[in-house]
Amino acid sequence: MVVTTVVGGVVCAALVGVGVAAALWGGGWVWPATARDISSAVVGLVGGAPAAGYPAGLHARVAGPVPTYLLVALSELLLCVGCLLGARLLRHRLGLDGQKTGFATRAQARRALGTGALRAARPVIRPDLTRR
Repeated sequence: MVVTTVVGGVVCAALVGVGVAAALWGGGWVWPATARDISSAVVGLVGGAPAAGYPAGLHARVAGPVPTYLLVALSELLLCVGCLLGARLLRHRLGLDGQKTGFATRAQARRALGTGALRAARPVIRPDLTRR
């Protein structure tokens, strides 16, 4: 399921890049007409012919290769940045970022207990470092 989602996101980002490039530097927005056209559009894009997978009427609307591949790369980059930011936000919301572990730092323990109390409790805190 994860692989399908990732591949679908990459394909959609590439097609959005082609569409935006066509809208800005071509003859207008393009998008594959049917679901079967999506695979041929991606194959054409990977093969070096951005207009290859679109119907004949849309070939003239697709922008040239330089702006098309530039915007495809930009849309893929935006997808990656969005995924990374989303994962970071999710980790923070779930408390998996290490900020809520419940352990005090050395300075916090020294302030709370005092140096003398920490030295007295040394065998309990780190029994592997204390000699008997």
